[in-house]
Amino acid sequence: MRDVAWKKVQGYEDFYEISNYGDLKSLSRPLSNHRGDYFTKEKMLKKSVNFYGYIQYILRNKGKCKSVSAHRLVALHFIDRIENNQQVNHIDGNKLNNYYKNLEWVSQRENMQHAFRTGLNKASDFGLEAKAFAGQVLVYDKNGNHIDTLIGTRDTIEKGYEFRAVSACLHGKRKTHKGCTFKRIPKEKACETEVSC
Repeated sequence: MRDVAWKKVQGYEDFYEISNYGDLKSLSRPLSNHRGDYFTKEKMLKKSVNFYGYIQYILRNKGKCKSVSAHRLVALHFIDRIENNQQVNHIDGNKLNNYYKNLEWVSQRENMQHAFRTGLNKASDFGLEAKAFAGQVLVYDKNGNHIDTLIGTRDTIEKGYEFRAVSACLHGKRKTHKGCTFKRIPKEKACETEVSC
């Protein structure tokens, strides 16, 4: 029997709960429409696997959608984060195994080294050495507020952004991605900037 535990998703406490295995459920809650008031039933959300092999979910609240990876949700809610470790690593190399004991917070360097050791990535992978992601990439909402900091392509992917779309924004080929704008801080300046996540 699985030792399943559930926690309310931060920022979506009335809407979703995440399990220590990476399952996500939508909570029963009152709603209303033109037909009147009603209650939605609690249900498990369907899992989708993105291009990079990670399980992702779509969180919805007041008409706004946010794409999140299952392993990052589990880590945020079930694993104490070590200071300065911003990325989440699958210990066994299996991206579909999101049990909390198979996840750990690591630095970008540690995550990359683990990916090479397990064969998840090779030095020639198109995203890993993308010049656009050298240093840090700051994320701003539509009001110009700094809401996130991306450290490398892997961190970008884990946080639910499409790195090709972010790269296009950084190169001036598109204005926004998921309603956000992006600004790159060169590596030599990034070390002086506090990382937020």
